[in-house]
Amino acid sequence: MSKYTVLVPLNKSELSQEILPYIEQFLSPQENSLILLYLTNPPKGSGFVVPDPSSNYALEPGGEPLGPKPHPIYASQEEDNIKAHVETA
Repeated sequence: MSKYTVLVPLNKSELSQEILPYIEQFLSPQENSLILLYLTNPPKGSGFVVPDPSSNYALEPGGEPLGPKPHPIYASQEEDNIKAHVETA
């Protein structure tokens, strides 16, 4: 059983990876669990669009504008986009 579980957020920068030798030095890999979390940029096209009140679009009963709406982004598309940005060693 692991003494500690350590979560280490990393990105593609060399600076973020400089911490790894120090973690190995202070926390023995045989006695501890190490989780490397690779942070990536959010998928393009993802997110929520706030209706523009100055657009003068008529509103639906729920308050949503009748005007142009963004194309929906499906969960599978977000997952594929995230996987495409993650590099494995």
